[in-house]
Amino acid sequence: MENFNLANIDFSDKTILIVDDEEAYRKFLTKIIEKFLKAKVYSTNNPGDMFAILEKQKIDLIILDLQMPIMDGQTALRHIRTNTKTEKIPVLICSALGFETVVKNIAKLGINGFIIKPFEAPTVLNKIYNVLKENE
Repeated sequence: MENFNLANIDFSDKTILIVDDEEAYRKFLTKIIEKFLKAKVYSTNNPGDMFAILEKQKIDLIILDLQMPIMDGQTALRHIRTNTKTEKIPVLICSALGFETVVKNIAKLGINGFIIKPFEAPTVLNKIYNVLKENE
């Protein structure tokens, strides 16, 4: 994992989609991503809305919560990975469920990393940076 200098980062050509039912996490992630990585951010609390955004926007990374009402993150990830238009989009799972079995099961579906809540800004920014760099 590469460490980075925040002063030199400009992902203004990248777009990140945050899907999390907790408004506080969505706002915090949006704020630090826009401020430090300079990427454009879309966010929603509903995986159903995620698919509408994915139809209209080019998304470079999805940050996806596992536990949500309406549709859980694992089901949403299955839909992402089985759609030819979205199957290659990198996905970071962001969840309080950091249990080893959950991580192993979700990893089989093809994720690019796992962020365990609660998290600190440098940890999240580092993971996002590395995924975006790997997929340039």
